[in-house]
Amino acid sequence: MATINSNQIQIIQTICAGKFSSRDERLEFLSEFLFREIKTTKDLSKNEADDVITYFQTGRVADNTSSALFDKNNPRHMKILSLAKELDWIDENTGYADLQRLGGWIKSPRCPVQDKKLKEMNYEDISKVIKALENMVKSKWK
Repeated sequence: MATINSNQIQIIQTICAGKFSSRDERLEFLSEFLFREIKTTKDLSKNEADDVITYFQTGRVADNTSSALFDKNNPRHMKILSLAKELDWIDENTGYADLQRLGGWIKSPRCPVQDKKLKEMNYEDISKVIKALENMVKSKWK
């Protein structure tokens, strides 16, 4: 996983100085934005930092769907989409798996395969992703 670099930290710190009154407020925003606890800006991956910077600069969430593009003829890709639906990662407009959210997870440090899009993953990589998602589903229903 590529970690945040000093230039990204500086950009985020500069933007946040004008938006948040305290460090705790900034970290709370980052945690909510990234769906995981952030204790320091250095906890962010390079991709997450890019997403945060894009959001602050444009007001739009980065498009993560390209990381979750799948082959409908690949049963293992369909299994990943099924697991995403079990996690309630559902697009409200279509009722199908939310590729934006799934792609965001694939780009995050929580995904066991780093720096690869779903279509670029080999059999072993996809197996790791399926196992991680299955564990997330199990913990959801405990």
